Amino acid sequence: MIRSLGLEDLDTMHRTFKNAFSDYPIHFKLTREHFIKKFVDKLDINFSLSAGAFYSDTLAGFIFTSISQYEGEKTAYNGGTGVIPEFRGNGLVQQMFQYLLPMFMEYGIQQCILEVLINNHAAIKAYKKLGFVKTRDYKCFRLNPLNFKVGDVSKDISIQQISHPDWDLFLTYFDYVPSYLDSLEMIKRNTKNETVLEAFCGGKPVGYAIYQPATGRISHIAVKKSFRNKGAGKALMRHIYHHCHTKLLTIINVDRKSESMQTFLLNIGFENQLDQYEMRLII
Repeated sequence: MIRSLGLEDLDTMHRTFKNAFSDYPIHFKLTREHFIKKFVDKLDINFSLSAGAFYSDTLAGFIFTSISQYEGEKTAYNGGTGVIPEFRGNGLVQQMFQYLLPMFMEYGIQQCILEVLINNHAAIKAYKKLGFVKTRDYKCFRLNPLNFKVGDVSKDISIQQISHPDWDLFLTYFDYVPSYLDSLEMIKRNTKNETVLEAFCGGKPVGYAIYQPATGRISHIAVKKSFRNKGAGKALMRHIYHHCHTKLLTIINVDRKSESMQTFLLNIGFENQLDQYEMRLII
């Protein structure tokens, strides 16, 4: 049976997620608390537009959906799809998506977006059959604490935690449009878990970062183009490192075209953990 999910399914969703991704290239050690932060808070899951495939009392597969405006379009974002090993090969993902598609159309959704590992050929093939096309290439990074190096930071640069960000200013620092999950709309929904930092030089703003202290997830880090390679990015990263509950910092969905961001991350000790495609379906 395929049906929409509900808040009452949360514990089952957590267990099934861990089972479905038990053989994933990157092991997820998500406690229930972190599962809630990742999917209920950060993803802002829309339960009624998310689907579960049930066999008796077993949740065999799921699609977690978030709804938001993205790049001017009302968007359904597939923030998590999985099937537990013993139920794979039965077309559950396609069945769940076909269940959701009429609901998306009724809700006025204009496009669907998802991300998939570039070497997950079976999933890419399945999504193409549903009409999805590749639209962006992303690289995802994780810090190796043993290699973390930021060197000396200029005393002229100060870092402050702020509560009233100038979002319009911040976006001018970016080389690429943030992915759905790190769009400003989504970050604003998760402010209780996000910390915003701003870098100043001579009293003038030159960069910023947004991160989650509890998980080490960095949503944004960017420096004004005319002020790069002067230590502001390193100062921001040092602050994050020393104020995080975990030293396993991550930053996902860096656009492959942004060579400057990739070079910055690699130079301070981050490692390219995995690559993925963004895929879209216009409804």
